[in-house]
Amino acid sequence: MRSVAVELGVGTMSLYRYIETRDQLEIMIVDLVLAKVALKPPAAEWSDAVSILAEEMRRALTAHPATATLVVTHRFTSANGLRWAEALLTALTAAGLTGKQRYFAFRTLVGYVVGAFQTEYTVPFPRETAALPAELRADEFPLLAENARDARRVGFDDEFRYGLGVVLDGLAHSVRRSSKPRGRL
Repeated sequence: MRSVAVELGVGTMSLYRYIETRDQLEIMIVDLVLAKVALKPPAAEWSDAVSILAEEMRRALTAHPATATLVVTHRFTSANGLRWAEALLTALTAAGLTGKQRYFAFRTLVGYVVGAFQTEYTVPFPRETAALPAELRADEFPLLAENARDARRVGFDDEFRYGLGVVLDGLAHSVRRSSKPRGRL
């Protein structure tokens, strides 16, 4: 908790005079981290709005990586986390998604954004695996060794945007499929 408070520029001892529980403090920190997330993407296609919201959330998270666990834990208990979720649901609704389909799309996107962030800051794949070819037996793990070599040329921004594009393409396909009239051919 101290490293988070230091990163955010506040002292933990003085905060505990005003806050009753650790959970309250954690939620306040998450609210502070997510306060700068832009929630009103310019009028655009639903997929562009979702992409902007995802990038905004990632930007806020990567600005304060020490808060990763707190944001993951309290993203839906902080007011700003709830505002982001509502904005994301608004964009998905604009795509024509409702009910279970919107719920699945929402959970998929949240899972992707949070998972990509956690991967970047807890399992830095491209940097960590760049050393793997030296340790791997290429005759036993040829594709893993090749993949590790390729990872050296990949940045986290490109990795995030590629993955988000794949998720959005899948959602767009789902939207098109659900908007087709159903019946016998």
